This record gives sequence, structure tokens and C-alpha cells, in this order.
Amino acid sequence: MPFRKLINMVKRSWESPSVPITSQSISDMFQAMPSASGNTVTRQTVSALPAFIHGIDLIASTIGRIDCPVYKETRDGTKARDKDHPADRLLMRRPNPWQTPFEFKRELAYDAVMGNAYCVVVRDENNGDPTDLIILDPAKTYPVIVRYDTDVSKMQVYYITQIQNKDITLRADEVIHIKGRIRNDCGLVGRNIIDAAKDVLGMSIALIQYGAYYFANSGLPSMIIEMPTFLKGSEQIEQFRQTLDNQHRGIANSNKTLVLQGGAKASKGFGQIDNQSAQFLESRQMTLTDVALILGVPGSFLGSKQNTSYGSLDQDSLNLLIHCFSQWFCNFEQQFDRLLLKESEKARGTRWIEFNKGQLTESDHSTNVKTWSDLVNNGLCLPNVACAALNLPPLDEEFNVPRLPTNIGIQGEEEEPLPVAPPVPVPAPQAPPKDKAVSRLERLTESVVER
Repeated sequence: MPFRKLINMVKRSWESPSVPITSQSISDMFQAMPSASGNTVTRQTVSALPAFIHGIDLIASTIGRIDCPVYKETRDGTKARDKDHPADRLLMRRPNPWQTPFEFKRELAYDAVMGNAYCVVVRDENNGDPTDLIILDPAKTYPVIVRYDTDVSKMQVYYITQIQNKDITLRADEVIHIKGRIRNDCGLVGRNIIDAAKDVLGMSIALIQYGAYYFANSGLPSMIIEMPTFLKGSEQIEQFRQTLDNQHRGIANSNKTLVLQGGAKASKGFGQIDNQSAQFLESRQMTLTDVALILGVPGSFLGSKQNTSYGSLDQDSLNLLIHCFSQWFCNFEQQFDRLLLKESEKARGTRWIEFNKGQLTESDHSTNVKTWSDLVNNGLCLPNVACAALNLPPLDEEFNVPRLPTNIGIQGEEEEPLPVAPPVPVPAPQAPPKDKAVSRLERLTESVVER
């Protein structure tokens, strides 16, 4: 069914409002609920948190750049990419007329990290193959459970969205829904990560604002001015305060000499502590750790100075792959398999969609070359496969043959006996040469015997 025929206007009841009260747009409209630190946390305010924005972009951009092809099972039991499959064309070349595969997967992953990602699958009218993947606005899309009777097996899920201020109803088999790390109680939708972690994010915003106000006041705490005479009226007090602020407040006026007249004295404000006592920098580091835990990313990737040795960084990279990206890859792959593959392909297991996780474990060039050399020399792949992986021109067909070490043979094959060389004739032993004196004595003895 083409996408234009999916737009069916429906009458909404009070049980299914066009915009649910849990939508992020409602929260933004009423400035959401303030966090425990007193700051209001919305999509706009969290954009001032570099660690939070970088963590989301790290996950979304990584998922966007990793290839996600369709694989098929070959006759010899191995797997190969199926470039002719319609899902492979969508995920590897053109998901829709206005987005590249990287942009599509990155935007879908960004919405998923934030809570929920929705994508409608447009199919061909004739054969039902997917032709386009269109991302829906998560603030205007939500699922609805419809129960026809008390039988749970007859329960169906529909998705309601808005396009150009028009309500659209979509079936569950037409929408790819990827939920975030935090689940709601019903499990049908993911919880907005900003709403779930508003206290932690609010504290991070408060620390940034504190630092901004700290340096806005020349990096010094407030001062108390003791006047020997009484200032009459609030206007006179405000004028005196404004004069001091104009002369000494701000980074540009820092370290200027403060001049007081009429016996006035300046002292440090009550309850004010210096930056080191307030442990401002340590608090900033703790917020980095908290944001990393929210996103499931190791703190070293967000700028945290904890565990920054060579061994710990290498372990963090492994943890990022196992405990973060592996979960997202599994979620994306299963959702793509559910709607982009045919039922016969899924039943027989002849087609599946899989991210190329090898792109995350790429090492330096010398190590990469050595790895491919070992694979070729041990007969695990053909030389041209290694050439393609290293961006080298292919070899001629006469050199593109499997290689095996000389001390390894194929099980089940009888080795031909080696040719045996004929025996080499051994010369008869010869008597050692005798000494001249001994030879003369023997001749003399023989002559005496003859006489």
C-alpha cells in the first residue's frame, strides 16, 4: 500500500487524544517540571550540556556509519551479502528520496536514545516489497492498544501520528518502533530520557550556571561594603551598588583596584567559600560520570578523567562495544528483520539483517595488514578478499588460490608416498697403507723363507 493511501482521517474520542499528555511537546509547552536543583529541564536546556549532547551523538553517529546489509545463506553454508534484496537497497543505498543511509540511521538512533523512534515502512502495491523508510516525529506519534473483547489474543496495537496537522492511523506491521534504554511501566513505549534523569541533568545545568555566574563576577565571591554613614533610601543604595558593578564586575574588569571613600570598608560576603572548598571541579567530574551512566557510555568517552590509563581506555572501548552498541545493534536488527523481510525468509532463516560489527574493532594499519596476512596464509580466506579489505587492487586468478602451510593437510585425503631414491653402492674397504720400514722387513723375511 503506498504511503499516500495510509493517510486515513479518523474521528478521535476522549480516550485517544491527538496529542497524549505524556508527549514531550506538552512538557515543553508548560516548561516541564523543575528538577530538584530548581532548574527546568527540557530539550532546549539540555542542549547546553556538552557531555550529554556528545554522548547522544556518539551513539547515533556510530550506528549511522556502521553498514547494515542483508545477508543470505549460500549453498556451502557460509553467508554472503544479498545486494538484490529490497531491504539491502533501503539500508545501504537509499532509504528515502531525501536522506542518505547515514542520515537515516543516525536520526533514527538519536530518537531511540531520547526515548522512542518511529519509522513507517512504505510498500509496493503489487508485490509488497518495502520501497521507502520514513521517520515519524516522536513528539507526535504514540501507540494505542485496541481491545475488541476480553480475549487478550485479539488485542491489536495501532500507531497514531500527525502529518500536516492531520491524524493518521497506522498498523503495527507498518511502523518500526525502537524503544530507548528506559521503559515505561506498560513496556509499550520507552520513557523519555530527559524526564527520567531530570534531577541529574538539572544538577549539571546548575553547575554550569554557577560557573558562569562565578566568572561573571570577576571570579570573586560577593563583597560586603560597610559604610560609616547611613545611605538614605533604596535608590541611593542601588546607585552605589550599580556603580561598583559597572567598574568591577565581569572578566574585562577583573583585578582592577577597588577604591572606597568616606571610610567605607570591604569584606568577604558571609557564607561565601572559594572555588576549591566548594569542590566545583570535582562536582563537574561527577556529573560527567552520571551522564555516562544514563547513556550507558564509559566516562572516558565523555571527557571524564577517571581510569584514563592505556589499559583502562582499551577496556573501556571493549565495554562500549559489548555493553552499549551490542544492545542497540540487536534492537535495530530485530526491528528491521520484523518488517523488512518476508515471512518465508524469516521462517527458513535464509535472509537476515546484521550490522558489520567489524567496523568497530578496526585497529592500526600494521596490525590490520598482519591480521589479513595470517588469514590468507592459514587458508581462511582468498588473497583477493584481503586485497579488497585493504583497498588494494585484486590479484590475477592464477594467484587467487587458497594457501595452506606445509605442515597442515586436509583431513580425509591420503598423501602420496614420496619417491625413494635407489641405494648408493658402498665401495669395498681398502687396507690402510703400510709403513716403508714394515714393508722392507716383510720382503726380507719372505726372501729368507725362500732360501
